[in-house]
Amino acid sequence: MTRIWTIVTALVLATVPAAAHAGWAATEWDMSPAQVEAAMPGTKPVKRGEVLSKGQARSAGQYVLNGQAVRTTYYYDDKGLSLVMLRVPFKACGATLDQLQRDHGRPLRISDQVILRLVIWHDEPAQTRIRLMVSPGAEICNLHFERLSTYREIDLAAAARP
Repeated sequence: MTRIWTIVTALVLATVPAAAHAGWAATEWDMSPAQVEAAMPGTKPVKRGEVLSKGQARSAGQYVLNGQAVRTTYYYDDKGLSLVMLRVPFKACGATLDQLQRDHGRPLRISDQVILRLVIWHDEPAQTRIRLMVSPGAEICNLHFERLSTYREIDLAAAARP
């Protein structure tokens, strides 16, 4: 009986598309800029893009989020695609948070810092860390989708602290 359940479990896991697709939207982590640009219509190369600790912006485009087009920037490190940042209009931030909670449940972690609030979820099937950065004073609402393997241990340790 154990062998049958093992086979059934393996078959079910093999048919789950999210398990094979680790990334965000039509992208996968570690893709090259050319691969991302082919996967995401309207995405174009960026010359001299912003450099963050997570990589350099090398592609940008638009993405429809909750019915609204938002600027999307793709960052790459030495492995490939490592971060996708969506600049959400501040007036749409509350609706974005509500949608994230409907889609991903309770956040793993909420961190109130001096000028901003970070809300973090882990999407294990997609191997994606979702981070909403909100600064009411500056009217900033950025939504980051990041390679989960980079942050899993750090986030879990921080979430475990009292």
